[in-house]
Amino acid sequence: MRSRLFFSTLAACALGAGALSVPIVAQAGPPPPPPGATIVSNHSGPDTVPGCAHPAYSTIQAAVTAVNSGSTIYVCAGTYPESVSISQPLVLDGAQFGHDARTRSGPETIIDGTGGITYAAGATTGTINGFTLNGYTGGTAEIVASNVGAGWKFIDNIIDVSNGGIYLNTDGQTNPPPTTINQNRFVQATPSAAGSGDFGQAVLLWANTANNVTIASNAFVNLTGPGAAINTTQAGDCGTTPTTADFGNDLIITGNSLVDNSVGGSSIYGDNFVALFCTTNAHVSHNTVTITTANDANASSPIYLGGGNWSTSVDHNTLKGNGASSASGVSFNSDFYASGTGVVITQNKISGFLDGIHVRSGLYGTTGGSGNTPSYFAISRNNVTASLSDGIAIDQGLFGTISNNTVSLSVTWDCYDNTGPGGPRTAGTYDTWTSDIGATSSPLGLCKT
Repeated sequence: MRSRLFFSTLAACALGAGALSVPIVAQAGPPPPPPGATIVSNHSGPDTVPGCAHPAYSTIQAAVTAVNSGSTIYVCAGTYPESVSISQPLVLDGAQFGHDARTRSGPETIIDGTGGITYAAGATTGTINGFTLNGYTGGTAEIVASNVGAGWKFIDNIIDVSNGGIYLNTDGQTNPPPTTINQNRFVQATPSAAGSGDFGQAVLLWANTANNVTIASNAFVNLTGPGAAINTTQAGDCGTTPTTADFGNDLIITGNSLVDNSVGGSSIYGDNFVALFCTTNAHVSHNTVTITTANDANASSPIYLGGGNWSTSVDHNTLKGNGASSASGVSFNSDFYASGTGVVITQNKISGFLDGIHVRSGLYGTTGGSGNTPSYFAISRNNVTASLSDGIAIDQGLFGTISNNTVSLSVTWDCYDNTGPGGPRTAGTYDTWTSDIGATSSPLGLCKT
């Protein structure tokens, strides 16, 4: 039996409909507005912060339209039933700007318009810091920054991703200024069992290349929908050779957490943590994924490499499946695009999945019989335990190097390679296994106790 491993995924959120919840952590009140900021308040929240009692504007959109390019707008605590369109570079600071959205408490600036925040032509960059965003009813995302600019900073926000969280790219720029998505808390008020759309997807790098993007230190909580918490399809038509037009370069996904407690019933599937496609030099490291429901048949593979990934590293992640019976900790395949080369999966701690690390052929190129087998990859120094099937499983893979892994307590095989017989490498396979520790292997000789 092999993993289900498709990147349609779901898993409900224990937040009541329309409700957003954050941990209660003692902290000082909202920070004062930055010097020179334009003040917005509709007096729906406490006006205790300097300037909020006598604001320049009562709506966010009025301020956005009136100020000069490059201005900072401070939006006082309260609820703003607006949909905001931005057509110039601006900084939007909410009442909690600079306060980590994963742990904070206190008055929030809430934007709950049905259209979310959209960056239009002229907005060559932008910052959103310290808000709660919910209420969006469209089919894209609460924040849309697509084909207009780069150097985005989306920081310290609480974002309901029921209909999509952040949808962005860097407008095809080859070497843009850095984009940062940092210290946000992504939640989902309305669980989704949809088969398509952006429901429950927190960060989508979409519709064009997204270069020099860092997604770091965010919390993803019980997300459900037909995709992944972080979905990186880029331009969506990448071929067998990396190009600047179709592949995203230098993506960093680090220090994030995803917790999936399988709320929502049997029709709800947990999101992949990341679905990675069409990238060069991507790094997925030091993230933690925890599936809390024991023996969850609806959990999805946390790290899903579905094709078009070149010189990719997956390292130092901690993935806890708790008996997830239809998912692998790391799934490496070519379901959607031709498999790249240079994928390195190293120093991860993986426990309790159907397969710990699973390399297999995909659906791409099946008509012509080409392009669908991962090759020239390395799997090293991982610790894989308690797999319901195989610890490290190579169903299809050419010229991989599997070394110095420790695999234990697998129900079927600790080390499994189906690329032989008749291959030129270890035990008649097409891969090289060296210094791997495990109690069982097929064929014999892949790993040793």
